[in-house]
Amino acid sequence: MKENLSIIIPCKNERDYIIETLKSIDNQTIFVREVLVLDGESTDGTVEKVRGYAKTSKNKIVVAAGGTVSVGRNNGAKIAGGDLLLFLDADAVLLDENILKNAVQSLQEYKLIGAKIKSTNNNLIVDIIFKLFFAVQSLLRKSFCPGIFMMVTKKTYLEIGGFDETLHQSEDYFFSENIEKKDFKILNSYVGQDDRRFKKIGYFGMVKLLITNFLNIGNKTHFKKNIGYWD
Repeated sequence: MKENLSIIIPCKNERDYIIETLKSIDNQTIFVREVLVLDGESTDGTVEKVRGYAKTSKNKIVVAAGGTVSVGRNNGAKIAGGDLLLFLDADAVLLDENILKNAVQSLQEYKLIGAKIKSTNNNLIVDIIFKLFFAVQSLLRKSFCPGIFMMVTKKTYLEIGGFDETLHQSEDYFFSENIEKKDFKILNSYVGQDDRRFKKIGYFGMVKLLITNFLNIGNKTHFKKNIGYWD
């Protein structure tokens, strides 16, 4: 059965990661309508790698113009043909072969579906930080669906108005805060992510970033600064 689901992946210079993401989509128990890769002018051969993989993929893969993360997601939503949208990071590996099937089913009851995150490098410290992150979020009144895996209907996406393209970080938070907590669900399934950002700024640097963002949650200007997190 082919679900009416469009998967939207913004990327820039993700040659070393995106193929594992695409493979994990192919390993799912459902087919999807399309996989849209929104490229932000990669210079490392990402586009060529994706197009090469597309020739053997069981799913339809399309490469289109992207930009920043928010721009890429919005561009993907504009051309998506599916009634359901999954915003996925380029280094997000779907570790549960039923995660897409379960997410699609959950959208019948909820408006926004997320997933748990774990290190694909089996890094215990990173896994602990992720667990603490979700523990803190569960105590908050607002919804927060990490952008690594966000599934919504196109109807909900349009009602929210898409992602704020003026933001360089936490655009996922400001998108998901529009959803009431009762309409938000985190699946009991994991998406794997490489530890490269932890390696780039360090464990304490990552914790500091999370705390700083939390303290500035009412100051949207803070998130318009480009701190190089996605570079």
